[in-house]
Amino acid sequence: MTLNDDRQMLLKRFELWTSRFFIIKSLIKSEIINLAEIGCIINFIPPSLNRDDLPVIAEAKKKITALYNEQIEIIDKVENCGAIIANLDTMEILVVEDPDNKSFLSWMPGENDFLFRRISNNIAGDRLPLKRGVKDSEQRIVH
Repeated sequence: MTLNDDRQMLLKRFELWTSRFFIIKSLIKSEIINLAEIGCIINFIPPSLNRDDLPVIAEAKKKITALYNEQIEIIDKVENCGAIIANLDTMEILVVEDPDNKSFLSWMPGENDFLFRRISNNIAGDRLPLKRGVKDSEQRIVH
């Protein structure tokens, strides 16, 4: 297996995990809306179970908690690959590119490769485009 094969496998995992993360996020939102319609407001995730919860509310809270735990498992899988989730809303994932220059390759769902980078002192700023047609080892970081 080549470095490029490993990279593509990693990106396929990221795509799978982020897709599932968004599905779970939608399912949690749906459960919260359903609970709100019957007068149960969820302020925290995971929600706490109360002894006086009606069975339908208790089941919905258990489902939300299970879904939340699955999201945590996805985050752990990404981090176990040596990556960082920079933004849970967009699921932007960062992989260390150059520890000395504190730069990261940036990937977001729908992208077929690492097309951007971030510099650690600018994580919240713009993603910087990688130069196309230049080997990763020859990319130069401009500060």
